[in-house]
Amino acid sequence: MPVSRATIIRGPCVITGGGQTFFTAGDARYVRSPKKLNVTVSGEVIERRTDYWDVALTFTPMCPFTQAYLDVLFPHNNPVRYASVFGGATDKPWICHGLDGRKLTIANGYVSKMPQLMLSAGKLPFGEITIRGIIANNAAPDDAGSIDAEGTETYSYPAPNPADFVTQNWTAAFGDADPWDALVLVDGLIVDFDFATIDDRSDDQGVMDVLYDNLTAFAKLTPKGITAAQLRAQQDIEVPRGSSFAGGAADLVLTGADGSVITLYQANVEDDASLEFGQKERVGELTFRNSRRIDTGVLGSIFDIVAAS
Repeated sequence: MPVSRATIIRGPCVITGGGQTFFTAGDARYVRSPKKLNVTVSGEVIERRTDYWDVALTFTPMCPFTQAYLDVLFPHNNPVRYASVFGGATDKPWICHGLDGRKLTIANGYVSKMPQLMLSAGKLPFGEITIRGIIANNAAPDDAGSIDAEGTETYSYPAPNPADFVTQNWTAAFGDADPWDALVLVDGLIVDFDFATIDDRSDDQGVMDVLYDNLTAFAKLTPKGITAAQLRAQQDIEVPRGSSFAGGAADLVLTGADGSVITLYQANVEDDASLEFGQKERVGELTFRNSRRIDTGVLGSIFDIVAAS
């Protein structure tokens, strides 16, 4: 059957959420995934819905490195286990608005995958982010717009400003002992997150909420000028069985050239650090993984990202 070119739609979009507007590096993708039960009866497969469609919006944000944007991209720095990721009954919509005027609205979404941070003078800072949508508060799965909605509205966003997209040099300090308190980096560093949640469901609504389960943050970097002996001393090789890894923990503080600061609290050098024998320097890539800090009996942040004022 012939196809008219007018029916073939392509083109970029902007994404809004948390009161901020994001351009995208490359394509954005919105996926609806059915949840179903397959029952085989006399060789025939009968499918039944077990939940509403699972929806997810994935994109690489292009935005300023300012506190307003960072708070939207990295909202889970101090989670309380089994608390709602939404923080209450108010829905949090996300909107994908195409240049052609098509507008897709997720009724209630949360950041299910925080973007990787690529901190280097030669790289843009943000990796891919995923927004997962669940049913709107106090809604039924067959209510119109309870999961998402589509419509049309004139695209009226201003053009992106190249000055908003910052690349910069970063330094790292781990504790206050030389040479770890002023690490020189071979090629910047990466900060990433292991984030786990639990779906809270009812039999009539399906997944009606999402609860915090666990979060850790970690950084990967290759230091320049660290000796094998200095790494061995930092790793506490000769310690009794049963010793806590927290004994050598310290805050990993990352500082950008503009004064922005990222802190991974109570970090440790993981024990799979590599020693290189060849062209590369002796101490290879190191991974710093953090643990939860406790301030006078109160759980503190796992990480903090503070933009330059």
